[in-house]
Amino acid sequence: MDQCSLQFVKNQQDKCSFVQNYCKNEEFINFIQLYYCDMNENIILLIILSFFVTIFAFHLLSSTAEKYLSPSLSKISDFLGFSQTLAGVTLLALGNGAADLFTAVIAGGSQDSEGIYIAIGSVFGAGLFVNTIIFGRVINQSNQIRAVKHIFLRDIGFYTLGTFIIIVYTLIGFVNYAMAFGFIGIYIMQLNNLFFLVKRFIKKYIAFYNIFHNIFLRFRFITVVFFQEWQNKFNNCKFQSFVDEKELQYEQYQQGFQIIQPSEDIFSEFNGCDEPFKTSFKRKSISNKFNQNYINLKQKIKSTFTRFDLQWTEMVWWQKLYFIYELPINFIRDMVILKTEGDKWNKWQAIFICFTSPLFILCYTENIQSQIYDIHIAIVSLIFSFCLSITVWKFTHLSKTPNNIFFFSLLGFVNSVIFISTAAQILVDFLKLIQLITNINKAYLGMTFLAFGNSLGDFFTNPQLAKMGFGIMALSGCFAGQVFISYIGFGIALIFKTQKQKYNNSFNFSKKIQAWYTYKALQWIECQINI
Repeated sequence: MDQCSLQFVKNQQDKCSFVQNYCKNEEFINFIQLYYCDMNENIILLIILSFFVTIFAFHLLSSTAEKYLSPSLSKISDFLGFSQTLAGVTLLALGNGAADLFTAVIAGGSQDSEGIYIAIGSVFGAGLFVNTIIFGRVINQSNQIRAVKHIFLRDIGFYTLGTFIIIVYTLIGFVNYAMAFGFIGIYIMQLNNLFFLVKRFIKKYIAFYNIFHNIFLRFRFITVVFFQEWQNKFNNCKFQSFVDEKELQYEQYQQGFQIIQPSEDIFSEFNGCDEPFKTSFKRKSISNKFNQNYINLKQKIKSTFTRFDLQWTEMVWWQKLYFIYELPINFIRDMVILKTEGDKWNKWQAIFICFTSPLFILCYTENIQSQIYDIHIAIVSLIFSFCLSITVWKFTHLSKTPNNIFFFSLLGFVNSVIFISTAAQILVDFLKLIQLITNINKAYLGMTFLAFGNSLGDFFTNPQLAKMGFGIMALSGCFAGQVFISYIGFGIALIFKTQKQKYNNSFNFSKKIQAWYTYKALQWIECQINI
């Protein structure tokens, strides 16, 4: 029986010494010792600590994933030559669901014997919250949604299948390596199914005009930026009047978040286009662009809410407080992660990061003093960084992004994972303190506290996307992201947890938790059926 529980702690004379001896499962910060030894069980201080810890951790999770991890993954997928479909359902899905994914993995792979229950609770809770509350808000904010029936049935079907498998695992009472890897294998089955559907889709709709028209009917929204890329191909089309109309609509949208309602048949204006243009489409899946647009739009919506491009004197008081709070966090991240998208390239920052980013990784992994053949790794890192910095200084433009920045994208990915993992670990450690004090089931805390906190970004941005005309995009973000988190995040957590059992390579579910999870899973399935 775990001695680090409220039942044992409250009966101790010296609670501080007791938790120092028996409550050592924390990976990053031991909040239990902090509360009992340094804060003297002061509830007021605990409330203040709870407020700042949750805001800091959830903000670090979401902002790092959106501003740093997702752009790096997009560049990596381009360099590796991933197909658009493969990138959309793997790397970009990872960028969009990084907060939930790493929280589940860290909770499930922690030294705490019941950490896996936090992981299960967070996965179920996030799915319940996103696919009920957020899903309902998206539908409410959308004027009209034309969904593709078989795509939504596929996502819901795979998600429900994962829920049934977890029920089976809990009823069996244990999980081994084969069962853990099999859980991830189901996601690979979904990828194969998706590739088959995309291949069939491209064969059926090879003409550019038909595919482009299909994309437009799904997204119901057109920006001037997209059409200006193709304006040189519309020499024989009635295009300029259309661009002027959309520029006016886009300006109105930027000023007040007004809903843009494009015409029903926009391609009637392009009847004068010649056939070679209509058939010049390069056949690609739209999944990568779809997911990247989804992430970029979420960033734009959040930046519109904060509007930190304003001058200091024009900010209201809460914007000033948020700016002051975010300034040191952004400064630290910008010292080790280079923003590679758009026009954010900075030559001198890149030279500086050539040194700081590898050293930051060595410090985090505690290898800064390690040696290889009596040579310090830090010295090797500095030599490599010096050569790389000379290359950047000699062959790159001051503000124009180079064509090949794979190495910086890779460093950005690794360091983004470090920041996200740290924030997730802080949340899990703090959750253990809350569970000890309140004696609430860990799975219930994961289903509420972690799940709702990680889903707050989607709670605000997805309905706003629907209001702007991106109803299908918002709905797909609700389901596809949760499928990825459930199979990959929880699957990796199962593997880590199984690996920690040194004898039979399996771990057991308690009888009490079996009944609890079965009940909650059936509740979740009932919600899916109602949807």
